[in-house]
Amino acid sequence: MLARPRLRRPLTLPTLRIRTQIILPFLLLMLILGVIGTFLTTSLVATSLENRIADQLVHSQDAALDAAVKLQGRQVAAIRLIANTEGIDQAVRAGDAAALRRLIVPLEVNNRLGTVMIFDPSGKTILEISQPDETNPGGLVFQSGTDLSSDPVVQPVLRGDYDALGDKYIGYIGSPPRALAAAGPVLLGDRVVGGVLVQTPLAGVLTEMQTKAQAEVVLLDAGGRLLGSTLPGIKGELIDEHLRSYLALASPGRAASRSLSVDSQEYEFQFTNFYLRQDPAGFLAVAVSRKSVMQAGTQSAIQMTTLFGDASGRARRSDQATRGQASRRAG
Repeated sequence: MLARPRLRRPLTLPTLRIRTQIILPFLLLMLILGVIGTFLTTSLVATSLENRIADQLVHSQDAALDAAVKLQGRQVAAIRLIANTEGIDQAVRAGDAAALRRLIVPLEVNNRLGTVMIFDPSGKTILEISQPDETNPGGLVFQSGTDLSSDPVVQPVLRGDYDALGDKYIGYIGSPPRALAAAGPVLLGDRVVGGVLVQTPLAGVLTEMQTKAQAEVVLLDAGGRLLGSTLPGIKGELIDEHLRSYLALASPGRAASRSLSVDSQEYEFQFTNFYLRQDPAGFLAVAVSRKSVMQAGTQSAIQMTTLFGDASGRARRSDQATRGQASRRAG
């Protein structure tokens, strides 16, 4: 014999009142928690934006400086590679461009050395090799006859100078500077018979630092004048006398920050001293767009607000469903 289905008793008015008395405070509590949670989340995100910008600037500055040091190291290593290649010293002493070309072209093609200039004891180039297109190893351009004798990077090499860091020197080439260059001697015995200059275009230096820093990069000379930047639209003086004085007195690694507008967009800049071969050679600035950082923070706030809103919404829908079901049963 089949059992009869058990009929549910309709909810009486007192029962509905009890449920309402239980659910309404819970719903009110969820709404209050949602509002408080949203406020706290927004406040926390807002107060953390400045810390996030500051942390990113510090990381970007360290990465940019590290990239510059590694680039200088590669240039010095290229000079050693060329100067210590067998036959280079004899070819430089003889001024034999053909022999130098046979010896250096394989090094240039295999190692991507940048622009290489071999000069004689008077500072005039015997051979210049450049590779404008790094994707085309065979696309080399050859020149000679450039007078480098008046260049500050080449002069100490021609004199045979040494200092605490050795006999290789690093600095900017051109006026205004167009490249970062390192120069070192070619020795035959103990006598300087010429030298090697390796240079990297300033645009390439900036791009390499930008890639490592994941931020915009600006290079300034010792007077605060712009040398190059990955951020278009920079105009006027970025460094005033107060900031220049502070950085002049600051120990290595110290930095100063300021907010600047570039093309109607706010950026946070951090300035520090820039060194070539451990000597101050101007200033480096890294820049982060405040808009991009704030958008990331706003997105986090929206996600948290949505989370709290969903919790409150689920509570309201649950209460409405319960009351609707109770009303239908009572009817």
